[in-house]
Amino acid sequence: MIVISQLYGGGGNSGAPYQNDFIELYNRGTTTIDIGGWSLQYTSAAGISWGNQKLALGGTIAPGQYYLIALSSGGATGNPLPTPSIRPAIQLGEVSVDCRGLDLNFAQPSCCQAEPFQSAECGHIRS
Repeated sequence: MIVISQLYGGGGNSGAPYQNDFIELYNRGTTTIDIGGWSLQYTSAAGISWGNQKLALGGTIAPGQYYLIALSSGGATGNPLPTPSIRPAIQLGEVSVDCRGLDLNFAQPSCCQAEPFQSAECGHIRS
């Protein structure tokens, strides 16, 4: 089972412990999970347009392992992150991880409501 284990916003800002925002996925299950076809979708904190702001995720996450998504930075303050799995140039606003390959539309609340995956197919975070 993949969960969103950590989310950090404010990277690089004054007093920040890290230089970048990040999202960390964790496999708390007992089998390796292929995340090919999954996506990170994002919009501004006030936005609802998702489909054209989609980053494909790929690879596998073994049991007990992490997948680090390093996001943008607000400046040079803080420590660098460990080597990320991917480093897209996006800011943390409102993000969702989708494992169904769909374009999300949260204006329609029936899409996904679990935070994180639990029994649903995606995790949604509003920062």
